[in-house]
Amino acid sequence: MANINPLLLKGIQDGRATFMGPPVMQIDITGRCNNNCIGCWVHSPFIKDRPRDANQELSFKVISELINELIQMGTQEVFLAGSGEPLLHPQIMQIISLIKHSGLKLNIITNTLLLTEEVSRLLVDAQVEMVTASIWAGDDQSYIKTHPGKASGDFYTIRDNLRCLDRLKSENKSFLPKVKTYNVICNLNYENIAGMVDFSLDVGAQDIEFQLIDTVEGQTSFLALSSVQIENVKDQLLALQKRPDVFFKDLDIYNRGEKEKELIEFPGRFCRVPPGFLLKESIKIGEDGQRHILRTLSCKNNQITSGSDKNPEIDESKNTMIFKFGQENCQSCKFFGSVCPVDKQQNILFKYLKIVGYGSFMRKLISPGIDEQNYEKGTINKCPCYIGWLYSRVLSTGEIIPCCKGVNKVLGNLNGHKIFSKNKFSSIWDASLYRDFRFKAKTVSKDQDYFKEINCFKSCDHFSINVALDAILKDKNSGIEGIPPSPVNSSLKLKNIIKVPANSFFRGNLNISNHSFGKGIVIDGGKGFGFAEYHLLIPEPGNYEIWVYYAGCEDRPVDLYLDGSLLTQDFIFRSSNGWDSRFLNWMYLLTVKIPQGKHIFKVYAKNLIPHIHTFTFIKND
Repeated sequence: MANINPLLLKGIQDGRATFMGPPVMQIDITGRCNNNCIGCWVHSPFIKDRPRDANQELSFKVISELINELIQMGTQEVFLAGSGEPLLHPQIMQIISLIKHSGLKLNIITNTLLLTEEVSRLLVDAQVEMVTASIWAGDDQSYIKTHPGKASGDFYTIRDNLRCLDRLKSENKSFLPKVKTYNVICNLNYENIAGMVDFSLDVGAQDIEFQLIDTVEGQTSFLALSSVQIENVKDQLLALQKRPDVFFKDLDIYNRGEKEKELIEFPGRFCRVPPGFLLKESIKIGEDGQRHILRTLSCKNNQITSGSDKNPEIDESKNTMIFKFGQENCQSCKFFGSVCPVDKQQNILFKYLKIVGYGSFMRKLISPGIDEQNYEKGTINKCPCYIGWLYSRVLSTGEIIPCCKGVNKVLGNLNGHKIFSKNKFSSIWDASLYRDFRFKAKTVSKDQDYFKEINCFKSCDHFSINVALDAILKDKNSGIEGIPPSPVNSSLKLKNIIKVPANSFFRGNLNISNHSFGKGIVIDGGKGFGFAEYHLLIPEPGNYEIWVYYAGCEDRPVDLYLDGSLLTQDFIFRSSNGWDSRFLNWMYLLTVKIPQGKHIFKVYAKNLIPHIHTFTFIKND
């Protein structure tokens, strides 16, 4: 969430309106399921009356039309999840391909029973970003307890499917999709925390998440943890910190204030070191008086890596660390190039497992409302809710709801329900019902009647996101100060926002696609200087803010022109700490008065040009 779209911020400032689509869209493509997780709100055998979205399914036509809208609205990521198993949809392969070919990120939440080798190959080939495997167990017996009617063989099918996915990733030298195991903790599996970690390591998962069960009153309430069981879970989490395969114990876990407790990380990463190797961590106080962590790796031939800030190379986006042995250490070793896992470049790569959502899980464990499963009691009103700008969900019925738990707060329907005359998502997203929700979610106490249909106090899946965004918005050093403080006109329409893709120039010498920095990015064309000229159509005269979405690892000056007149010279595109799409960052350039009509916008660099994705012109009168 570090790179915040300025259009998103303008919507939050306005308080009701939105000037782009939701960054994240959850699509429940089907309500059918081949499993019966004991705590599921829809398919648990203890649910008396099935919800309306059970066994419903979105047509491929509705899904494809929605994806096309989301692309135009600037959505970045799609979740295939919800009340059913996404892999059961008869056109799941086409849906995955459609989403990825559209340039959207994709997270599939699945029970993995249908994660065949064919499906896994598509996930790897299409570079799907995330597979969230809903398991609820670390061994077959816990799986049987939490999935009535299932057998040990089902658990081992899941294990083998995930191992197959990990193998295909290795064969293709791919780190995608990342795999996260998801475990809902209840009184039937609470003793299996360590087993869930071991299972995740065994199948090559990068992340693991624990979540307390969200029960349905009078139906699955019997699954809630007792006070004794809660203490047992806390003890197990402490025991995890003492495991010999836990490293990165230097992670900051100090008390940083109540809100930031939500973001505290588990103090360590789990890593299986190959036999014959020893990984050591030590603390060194540098000349600057700060603590520095040195990590060294030794092999059975007693060769040791040099511990430094760059050895090992740690990549949190891939959950990897690479240790480098010197050439002089390896070339003479009798094991090198045969049984030794160190590669020809004298490097060895380790994957590690990370617990995500740890702060949220711990907060709920000590919540004053845990006895009634009101985990958000005492916290939910301490932070504004921004979810009306960040996320939306479409049920398998076609109904649009504003948050994960808002199934009774329907704001529209893609299938054209008679109550809602406009069934395009963009119309629903901009309608008064949705605007009213945004305003109330941000400003009104959640104990008001409006929120009774959601029951925010019980369990909020978005609280951590709200806390993280709120911290950024209040951080004066976050770069948000670059946003003009003037109030935004709530009647601002999409026609007042003009996006100019950097690869759409009609004249220029930039490299559009012959690179690996990411789709839509243009880079220097190798001519010693760079330029591009764009057609710009301004629908209404006025003052327009010019923004750029770019990436770079060094400062690069750029000149900007409009209709041949210089707007700014040697404007510095500051480093965003990387060159590819992971480091894209929005930056405000300047405000200029532009008359209505056709114009030519030009960008020019005397030397190398930054990596640019999009220019955006925002009317701000």
